[in-house]
Amino acid sequence: MKALKYAYETSPQEITALTSYFSSRADDYDGLYDAVVKINHHAESSIDPDEWFSHALKMYPEKFDSTSSNHFTSFDAFDLNIRKYFFASLYGQLALLQRDIEILQELPEAINGRGKVIDNSVAFDTFLNIIQTLQNELMPEDESSAYTFEIYQNYKQQIQIMDDTKLSSYKKENYPEHARTMDHLKKALKNMAEERLNEDDFVSDARDASIINTALINLARLTYHNCVRIKQENTAMYFSDMERYAYEILKHENVAKVIRDNLQEVMIDEFQDTSKLQDTIIEMIASPNCIFRVGDTKQSIYRFRQAKPALMRSKLNESEKIIEETIDSSMQSAKIILSRNYRSDARIIQFTNILFQKIMNVKESTEKYGEDDIVDWFPKNDSPDALIEFASYTPKNKTAIVSDDEDEDEDIKDDQGKLDCQ
Repeated sequence: MKALKYAYETSPQEITALTSYFSSRADDYDGLYDAVVKINHHAESSIDPDEWFSHALKMYPEKFDSTSSNHFTSFDAFDLNIRKYFFASLYGQLALLQRDIEILQELPEAINGRGKVIDNSVAFDTFLNIIQTLQNELMPEDESSAYTFEIYQNYKQQIQIMDDTKLSSYKKENYPEHARTMDHLKKALKNMAEERLNEDDFVSDARDASIINTALINLARLTYHNCVRIKQENTAMYFSDMERYAYEILKHENVAKVIRDNLQEVMIDEFQDTSKLQDTIIEMIASPNCIFRVGDTKQSIYRFRQAKPALMRSKLNESEKIIEETIDSSMQSAKIILSRNYRSDARIIQFTNILFQKIMNVKESTEKYGEDDIVDWFPKNDSPDALIEFASYTPKNKTAIVSDDEDEDEDIKDDQGKLDCQ
């Protein structure tokens, strides 16, 4: 509240607009509070929070000046990431249209009241060609001339062509699935056609949003610095501060060197859930050729904590693919693909491969499910002997170690009181 009060004293109009945006009640700050907390979580997980805040404020066109009498600027002047996200959302809507069409194509033939087959095949083929062309324009391989308003204008025209095309309907009582899917397709097309904006609309919306976003980012930054000051005064820290302070300490090269010189190997599990800050810390304390990372990009679940599975993918792309037996200590980097599964049922593995090939291999996804990600099923009794075996030793009158595996528990009980080193 101190940050909000100070912000109001310095910029009353902007803060009034900001608080009104989140709630019409003068005493309701819950939504604004949640937004500030979420923004600061993102900033705190970055390498430089102040740089993060500054970058967030630059997301609108550099030419934009809310105090100028000429509020207009071009769509192409927007930050590239904003335009990319916008075009990716259009790409996703087209993918939903494609799904509806493909469902209708796979359904059995439907007969109308005159006994004739309801045939939308020509229209569907045209739609699919339009969708494919638009998707290639919206998310091209070559980005040198991509994400422009000219491309968006063509998108609008093609959407209107599809929306104007007459499609034969199905009677719900006779063909419920046909009717439901066709209804969804038509409504989606109608909404996409109605949502088309001209360049003035984009700029006008940006002008209104810029005032709100600038006030919000500035309030979040002020709140962040207030929190830092309060924590320092009370010798306190958040959990995320441990990473931040560790990074600041390690920036002193002599500190990082002392740790590096005492670490022969560094192993990171669940690497797909590592943030940029965490990865930077790892590379500060570890020699380049002594880091062993284990992970699976499709299992990343900590995006809210700024996990970056793309970090793992970039390491994989930089490394030479090898098999375990050919590991050479002189290698700077290498990747070992664990493609054999001895634990799960074959049907589960098959389902998982199909599922992730479908949901990850879409053009707007930065993470793909490629050949190296496909898992093969192998019977459990074909599992190779482990290179490392762990022995359990439990002295008498001590609590036994209990594992998650019932068979292992029995083995532990049999071996209590003796040490078996293999």
